Amino acid sequence: TRRRVREIVRRHLGQLQPGFDCLFVARPATATANHAELEGAVVQLLARGGVWRDESGALGSEGSRL
Repeated sequence: TRRRVREIVRRHLGQLQPGFDCLFVARPATATANHAELEGAVVQLLARGGVWRDESGALGSEGSRL
C-alpha cells in the first residue's frame, strides 16, 4: 500500500502546492482498493487538505472514504 500511494503522489507532483509535507494513514479498505479507487482517494484527500491544484491552478476541496 505504501508503494502504491507513493507512486500515485509521485505521478501528480506537478499538481501539488509546494511547501507541504503529507502523511497518509492507510485504513484497511486501502489494501483491497484497486489503483483507480486508491488514486481517486489520494487526490480527494490532497484536495481536501488544500494541497491539490487542478489544471487551472485552483485549489480543490472534496472528501474521501478510503
